[in-house]
Amino acid sequence: LKDFTGVLFGTFVLSYIGSSIVERFEDRLRIQYLTKDSIRRLLAVLYFLTLFSIVGLFGLFTVPGAIKEGRSFINTIQSENPYVYVAD
Repeated sequence: LKDFTGVLFGTFVLSYIGSSIVERFEDRLRIQYLTKDSIRRLLAVLYFLTLFSIVGLFGLFTVPGAIKEGRSFINTIQSENPYVYVAD
């Protein structure tokens, strides 16, 4: 349970922030053919899509660089003299 404390705390924080955002925009957004529950669900889905998009964009920009560094590291280790890399 100790290992999951950070995950549980992060989930609580994201849920609290999401609930606050949904409540704030729920009153401002009035769509004639949607009930209040439908608007709340729509806003919750938009909140989660925004979170997933941010995480996806972060991965899109960081993963290729990490792969490139990993390949460079493997090539350096597999070379005849890996200490040349340290000297450079």
